[in-house]
Amino acid sequence: FFLEARFHMPAILKVPLPVREAVFPLRTIQDYFEWNSFVTYRTSSKSYPHFNGFESNHIGVVQAMVRKQAPKLESSKLNKPSRIKWLLERLPLKSDSVVLDLNCGTGIVSRAIAPKVQKVVGTDISRHLTEFAKTKPMENLDYQLAEAAELPFEDSTFDVVFSRFSFNYLMHREEVINEMRRVCKPGGHIALMERVIPDELDERTISRMEFIERVRDASHVYFMSPPEMNALFKENNIEITTKETTTCAEPYEEYLAQTNVVPKDRAAISQFIYGNMVLPEAESNHKTGFYPHLIDDEITLTHHIALIGGTNPAEKPAPMEKE
Repeated sequence: FFLEARFHMPAILKVPLPVREAVFPLRTIQDYFEWNSFVTYRTSSKSYPHFNGFESNHIGVVQAMVRKQAPKLESSKLNKPSRIKWLLERLPLKSDSVVLDLNCGTGIVSRAIAPKVQKVVGTDISRHLTEFAKTKPMENLDYQLAEAAELPFEDSTFDVVFSRFSFNYLMHREEVINEMRRVCKPGGHIALMERVIPDELDERTISRMEFIERVRDASHVYFMSPPEMNALFKENNIEITTKETTTCAEPYEEYLAQTNVVPKDRAAISQFIYGNMVLPEAESNHKTGFYPHLIDDEITLTHHIALIGGTNPAEKPAPMEKE
């Protein structure tokens, strides 16, 4: 068999065993048996340090992944001033607007919006990111530590509610969109901006793209596609007013450095990226969805990005039952 890790005893025995890192292809196997129900989380997390198979502690995984990412997020190509300007030009920002930046990260977008509106509130689940954001204060800008599906605000508080590059890390997207609707005023604006799956990809390439991103970032759940974003808004009765797509190039080394990818995972990702560069044709079956190419002799990836925005209906969403 191909296992490099040792087998583990059921959690009920409470016996800590020495473990070794599980390697490809073990962590690509879909878990049909909910191993975390009878294996201790502590033991499993040691065995699978770079893959999140534990929905019950997903928020903890997200918090752990972003703990030291703030400076790298600030300098990311995805956060260049031109990229932020592109978004702001497509949000209905007015001088008297009260805006919620949901899952605001380092607050880089909140800071860009603040001079244009009455007030901005940024929320995030990460204490480390909100603390970093507070190191760059502005008079009409406030940051709060909050879970996206349980926001500490009254109904109809904000004129504009948006989230940027966060839904790919959420398992409870329906609950979060409901909460966005609840805190947004009737007739207010709700928007999502996400890295997405390009429309032309086949299922095999999508699986490869998801594998690469999950190996790089344990907090990743799955990419949305533009049609899925469109369906999410329609299902929640948000009248769509904006639908746009764009791309952003990012050096491959910066993409890996963002999450401090370990050597074994770097090798697993690189075999796909290099294969895609050598044989980019569709019939070669080496496509990754990241469209790697050279710019000044530097391997560069292309991220596909979609923005969708719409008008919040007057009727508030019904509270969702907790499982």
